[in-house]
Amino acid sequence: MNKPLFAKLAAIAAISAMGAFAATANAATSTSSFTVTMTINKACDVTSTGPTGLSFGAQNSTATTVNEGTAGTVTVTCSKGTAYTIGLLGTGNMTSATTGDSVPYTLYSNAGHTAVWGNASPNWVSGTRAKTDPKTKTYNVYGQVPSADYTPGTDYTDTVAVTLTY
Repeated sequence: MNKPLFAKLAAIAAISAMGAFAATANAATSTSSFTVTMTINKACDVTSTGPTGLSFGAQNSTATTVNEGTAGTVTVTCSKGTAYTIGLLGTGNMTSATTGDSVPYTLYSNAGHTAVWGNASPNWVSGTRAKTDPKTKTYNVYGQVPSADYTPGTDYTDTVAVTLTY
């Protein structure tokens, strides 16, 4: 390689390196920041058993007081720290679609059938999901039919509305 050309290339390389160094030495930075936010709303949901729900089973027309054969259930799913009430509202009578006859019943929140479960204070069920509680809680619904002489040969039904207030 010829010396003058080599000298020129070496000089160009040196000048380029100094420019790169100068650009780095004189570099400036600018910073900014932003916040990340989210709002968590309290929420609750309720589900109830189906398709049969609470069942008194098959009974003789002259049966004495009948307790549920199968308890129904109400399951509540709530945010941590959320207080709630669960109300049950039915007619209190199971009715026959064919005869129009009815059979009275009462709903309870305990297996001993002493705490009536209704849709207003003091007969609703209350709860609060503590921070350490599982996300869902299941409540059993018990029922009782008083002793009487009911019309045989027909099915009796009623629909119970479940209201969760939080």
